[in-house]
Amino acid sequence: MMPPSEIIREGCTLRFWLTGPVERPLVVFTHGAGLDHREWEDTLSVVAQDYHVLCWDVRGHGQSRPTGSPFTLKRATDDLLALLDAVGVERAILVGHSMGGNIAQEVIFRAPGRVQAAVLLGCTCNTQKLSLLVRGLAHLVGPLLKVYPYDLLRRQSANLYTDHPEVRAYLYEAFGQMSKDAFKAIVPQLLKDLHEEPGYQIPVPFLLLHGEHDHSGNIRTLASTWARAEPHCEYAIVPRARHVANMDNPQAFNELLLDFLQRHIPVQ
Repeated sequence: MMPPSEIIREGCTLRFWLTGPVERPLVVFTHGAGLDHREWEDTLSVVAQDYHVLCWDVRGHGQSRPTGSPFTLKRATDDLLALLDAVGVERAILVGHSMGGNIAQEVIFRAPGRVQAAVLLGCTCNTQKLSLLVRGLAHLVGPLLKVYPYDLLRRQSANLYTDHPEVRAYLYEAFGQMSKDAFKAIVPQLLKDLHEEPGYQIPVPFLLLHGEHDHSGNIRTLASTWARAEPHCEYAIVPRARHVANMDNPQAFNELLLDFLQRHIPVQ
């Protein structure tokens, strides 16, 4: 990839990388909470053979630090829209993992005209009706994380997300780039920023994915129900993979991604 470019927004220097033919449709990759752009290394070069590609570090992550204004889903959404403006692209395909999928959904919800299609991997639905349990967790998770030992949280998260030692090592290292306070502020904020929207359906074609053995939260158990409620949704499972399915089984993930892109946003 090219060296990073940057824009400054609300006290944070957002860094992003571009590769692939500039005349082709733009595919934007957004990483999960606590991670950074490197989680897409096994995918970017494959997609960049046929598409223009942008990946970035969300504020407070990777090379987009310090956070500046506190992380919120709305602020991260505005950041991504600002990146599209900075590179002069009106409409893009959004690919997001976990938190990145939540950010992609919010861009579609607030600015559907800026999105051609989306691929959502291992994420919850932003606009579903929240159960009483989830509402309770949204209020409890912040205080609980504040007293939880940070190194233990990093190790347990890495162990939960993958069973591949090399992927686990990356996750542990990436989580460690963030301060304890910054890392522990993101998940509670994401839960607080979810918003029930009765009758809302995502208005663009999108591919909903999760790992076959993803045991993080209720992502895997609710995915099929979510998919059935969405007329523009295609649903698939990445085999032999946990939460970071794009890293656990990049070949299968890349095949699903490219098939979707080539059918919905074909290039000559």
